[in-house]
Amino acid sequence: MRLHNTLLATVAFATLAVAAAQADDFDPPPWRDGPLTVAAEWEFVGQDLYDMPPDYMNIVGDGIHAFNTGCFTHAHFEFCFWQPDPADPADGRVFTADAPGRILFFLCNWIDYYPYKYIWVQITYGGMGTPFVQEVIAPNPGTNEWPDPLYGQRVESGGAPGFATEYWYLSFNPDREYVNVILPPNTWIDQVWIDTISTFVISADDMSWSGIKHLYR
Repeated sequence: MRLHNTLLATVAFATLAVAAAQADDFDPPPWRDGPLTVAAEWEFVGQDLYDMPPDYMNIVGDGIHAFNTGCFTHAHFEFCFWQPDPADPADGRVFTADAPGRILFFLCNWIDYYPYKYIWVQITYGGMGTPFVQEVIAPNPGTNEWPDPLYGQRVESGGAPGFATEYWYLSFNPDREYVNVILPPNTWIDQVWIDTISTFVISADDMSWSGIKHLYR
């Protein structure tokens, strides 16, 4: 009986841990796991902030196009610090002191001919401010240089206290992007999800998040 109870407790604990880890994926995009999509997630478990790779990344192709393997998906930190999560020492978070910081998320993507890209960002945070995506930048298509970067367009920001969302639209489709997230002073981030999709469809009448979700229901 004691072994049985121990096994039950272990299973329950593992279930709760998985549920907690997935809880920050509070508003995934409707295209998740569809063709030509990328999903990347940073939990900030480790304290090494040098070009941190994602803890989870899922790429789904269409059987035709290749994935850009010539780059490295990672997060680059400026004026940010790491600490264990006080609520879960096995987890971590990134925080700022009295000055703002930023995290540059560099994402590799699909090499395809589709004309548009949507980017959906989910941020779980706390502290004194609300993190936000300052810009989405990409090199000119067909080049490896950044002399005249292309900029995406923010369509909507939303969420609730502690949970921020950003929806961006690119009227072009690079095979790698920078997502520049700003952390106000005395603010921490627990988790970030970034989803992208290459697409040839666009809601000409309604570029809102609800309009785009309607395309992928």
